[in-house]
Amino acid sequence: MGIEINTDFRDSLAAMISGKSTRKQVRLAFTQFCKEATRILSQKEAMGWNIRNYSRSHTSEIEEIAIDFIGPLFARDERNIYIVLKHRMESELET
Repeated sequence: MGIEINTDFRDSLAAMISGKSTRKQVRLAFTQFCKEATRILSQKEAMGWNIRNYSRSHTSEIEEIAIDFIGPLFARDERNIYIVLKHRMESELET
């Protein structure tokens, strides 16, 4: 996947897919995913991909695009379970 899964991040993801997460755990996961998405977008941009609509001096634009990319990961059901994360990460967290 590319993201380093340390213990706090793993615990946060496990809590999110079980429906028992705290705001702090969600914030940690959001920050980690946002950092990784920003890193990937920056790499793609360095390879010549046209990521931003404006000049490269608008550093927050790439972060806003990263947030748009990771947004669907934070969809929840009525039980407060992050359903996309559960689908994508549950087997990874069991190992």
